[in-house]
Amino acid sequence: MREVEAGYGVVRALHGVSLELREGETVALLGTNGNGKSTLMKCLMGMVRPTHGEIVLEIDGRQVNLVGMSTEEIVTLAWRWCQKGRFRVDKGNSCWKAKDEEESMIRTVLLRFLTKLSLSILLVIPSIAGAAELKVFCTHALTPAMEQLGPDFERSTGYKLVIIDATSGATVKRIQGGETADLAISTGAAIRDLAKQGKLDSASVSDLASTGIGVAVRTGAPKPDISSVAAFKQTLLAAKSIAYSDPAAGGGSGIHFAKVVQRLGLTEQLKPKTTLVGGGGAVGPLVASGQVELAVQMKSELLAAKGVQYVGPLPGDLQEVTLFSAGIFSGSKNAAGAKSLIRLLKSKKAAPVLKATGMQPVK
Repeated sequence: MREVEAGYGVVRALHGVSLELREGETVALLGTNGNGKSTLMKCLMGMVRPTHGEIVLEIDGRQVNLVGMSTEEIVTLAWRWCQKGRFRVDKGNSCWKAKDEEESMIRTVLLRFLTKLSLSILLVIPSIAGAAELKVFCTHALTPAMEQLGPDFERSTGYKLVIIDATSGATVKRIQGGETADLAISTGAAIRDLAKQGKLDSASVSDLASTGIGVAVRTGAPKPDISSVAAFKQTLLAAKSIAYSDPAAGGGSGIHFAKVVQRLGLTEQLKPKTTLVGGGGAVGPLVASGQVELAVQMKSELLAAKGVQYVGPLPGDLQEVTLFSAGIFSGSKNAAGAKSLIRLLKSKKAAPVLKATGMQPVK
């Protein structure tokens, strides 16, 4: 195998794999689930076609490229190799003809058996080994998109995603406190700071998407006027109750909106009717249940809440757009899986999901 790359859709499982197996040698493929062992074997068997590279079988001094050949052709080639008395390679790589009807029937039955047996082995081995866990610190803002993209990622790679849903501030504190994972998704500033500290691999840092802070009310309720800073200020004063993330929990929207309230000179006026949601929890459900009239939080989090209608973004210069990035933990044993997840989140396939959940993909 020479520089073989292969995968499933946007998820790449093999990244420039090269290996050589000489006559009489035995090669063992070792690694946790999701590292590409099955994909490599499927490439050898013609079940997955590489997007790059060569798979060459040397026969009597000639090199035959297996890429592009069907599973049946490859099994035929291997079987004929063992039957050297009547073996030859023609230009099309598929040249052996049965001598009679009986031999043709034996060939067909054997090929089908070997093909099914190979596929069974490939499918059974990963299930016996158990899915490897890919541990991900994920900011609340990107959790809705991860919930939609995660199942496909797990099916295509074999990894089991373990999502640690936390605010950006809480994520930073936990990682600085010694907690480790495979991937961290947080604000761009937080990810780069953690990379500078050596917690994350700086070469792996990648920008994913951005979103702003918005306002929401209960489904069916009249939408308030937030078209300008002045109108928004009057809406806040008129609202019977307001909720946003507790700044002390480290959530970006809560920290910023507390500054907005202070800037508008409404800190004391809004305090009696304000509910601060601890732990960076979702504000939307409070509005949906009727406990609170007005909710302020990241757009992606408000759109994910049921029973809530999105009014719009914070007006004018009150708005703050936050960039979210990803970084792989230094020394992660599942770095390949983490890279695959980053590629998925930056892919064309993920773009409509990110947009539907209130995020703007980074181009």
